[in-house]
Amino acid sequence: MRNIVVVDDDFPDLESALRSLGITDRFTINSDGIGVLIDEDFNVLDKDMTTIIGSEMIRVLATMKPEKALRLLSEETVLLMSDFVMPRFTGAELYHAAVRRFPRLRAIIRSGDPGMAKAQLPDVEIRIFNKRQEDHLVLDYVRQHIAL
Repeated sequence: MRNIVVVDDDFPDLESALRSLGITDRFTINSDGIGVLIDEDFNVLDKDMTTIIGSEMIRVLATMKPEKALRLLSEETVLLMSDFVMPRFTGAELYHAAVRRFPRLRAIIRSGDPGMAKAQLPDVEIRIFNKRQEDHLVLDYVRQHIAL
């Protein structure tokens, strides 16, 4: 199953990023730093976070740590969605590290300051969303522009 890797170091912003992909289930971050689904009693559910894009079921891997996001990437990853300002890595640094390993990887950057993000990625074909105002546009963009 193909996947999307989502990283944001702020839990509410990570929730928002997941909602922008159509994931509304409750989740928490486990001891491995990976998002896992939970029920109303906070029991971990034994199923993947998934979303449907087009006619395909896609696994969504979420983390709050950019270095963990790099380890989650694989040949099955169709999209990296990242916050721009994070400790230890910027979204630009994460993107460049990711595409060195997976040159065909597509990416979305979510930023509270899209102008700053674009200034640091001037020659890169990457979609930058204002995470305070444009999350509702993400899923449509992914459906239209990410080849699945």
